[in-house]
Amino acid sequence: MKKILVTGASGFIGRYTLDLLQQAGYLICPLRLNLSNPAAIEQQICDFQAEALLHLAWETTPGQYWHCPTNLDWLKASLSLIETFARGGGKRVVIAGSCAERYPTTTYGACKEALRLSAEAFLKRAQVSFAWGRIFFPYGPYEKQARMIPSAIRALLSQQPFQCSSQDHVRDFLFIEDMARAFVELVQSRVEGLVDMGTGQGISMGELTLRIARTMNAVDLITLSSSPSTVENPAFMLAQADRLYKEVGFCPRYTLQAGLEKTIAWWKQQNLVSCSTY
Repeated sequence: MKKILVTGASGFIGRYTLDLLQQAGYLICPLRLNLSNPAAIEQQICDFQAEALLHLAWETTPGQYWHCPTNLDWLKASLSLIETFARGGGKRVVIAGSCAERYPTTTYGACKEALRLSAEAFLKRAQVSFAWGRIFFPYGPYEKQARMIPSAIRALLSQQPFQCSSQDHVRDFLFIEDMARAFVELVQSRVEGLVDMGTGQGISMGELTLRIARTMNAVDLITLSSSPSTVENPAFMLAQADRLYKEVGFCPRYTLQAGLEKTIAWWKQQNLVSCSTY
């Protein structure tokens, strides 16, 4: 049986990769990185002797991660992880990047880009296969409540007004189950280097908000407004998905509408569970 190390296995993307990896014939070893002692997992890596590493873990707390100093700790821990894995005989590394790398004036974007460049150079010399999955905008069940789609759904479920303040900004959304499957297929492939993890198709935040509201019959609760572009909030963020589709062979199974409907249904269920506890 093939063996794989997975960081961030309980996270938003990671939790969806586990069943897919098992179905693909992998024995999984979840790893929790110790930021204060990156070398602490060295023995576990050596003992498990995995042929593949899927590194998904990072700081992603909404409103904090852009400039959080712990990004530097994640960078150091990630480099230590990669080095240990390569020295232990690992053969394939896939790391989750971010579209924020295009804007490295943020600490988060700069650290992600630094990791990509460092890992690529080191692993090439170590003769370890390497791919970098640059994430755009996954959405779906278990997404953090403070993010836009959960915020809109939860407000509308409570019959509260919701304001979209960046209606003209265009983003590339991919349902979380498809995002996880894209990473698993990238692990299984021989594709190396940078791969954008998205659809290549955009939707404005205003239209996305209205689509959610129409699905929930709550358009009257929506207010749209515009805001200027910033480093953290540029006008357009779209994946160049050719490599993902043509070389990895990925094809999403969910349309945006189908993904939103499944997401809304999940949040409705959470709302019912929450209400039943009182």
